[in-house]
Amino acid sequence: MTTLSTVVERHAALRPHATAFIDGSSGATTSWEQYNTRATAAAIELTQTYRRGDRLALQLPSEVEMHLAMLACERAGVVGVGVGARAGKLERDHLVRATGARDILTELPAGGRGDHSRAFTEDELSFLNSTSGTTGLPKCVMHNQTRWFAFHELAVRNAALHTNDIFMSLLPAPFGFGLWS
Repeated sequence: MTTLSTVVERHAALRPHATAFIDGSSGATTSWEQYNTRATAAAIELTQTYRRGDRLALQLPSEVEMHLAMLACERAGVVGVGVGARAGKLERDHLVRATGARDILTELPAGGRGDHSRAFTEDELSFLNSTSGTTGLPKCVMHNQTRWFAFHELAVRNAALHTNDIFMSLLPAPFGFGLWS
């Protein structure tokens, strides 16, 4: 098995200038090399503030920043807690309390210098994504890389996706199926 971090590093090495993301609102693009570099820099900064296994609520726009933060958390060994960009104070505070998140990240760290070698393995808890919840308050689903890749492989197989296909996720990143694509 592999991790998202490994896949991003491989894409950055094999096709550094190819597009990894297209921002839905601005049309700005992020290459695989930029994605890898920014996530590494943010991971380094996270390791300077948080211990391995700490939980950090991520409330960023559902664009490249959320995905960068999720990857930075994986590399820093920090469990990301997905909070919808439009979540209100009640929902956000509930998720922070329920997950034990130490802080709420609303802006991607610019980065630091140092080591980020605390990355999670594929079987360790690495992300808690929030769901709508039927009680009016969101709930969380625990994820590790093995689970993500299993859902990813299922989506690729069922949609008959190929390496040259381009797809669009219509769900915000912190919510369920917005992650696995």
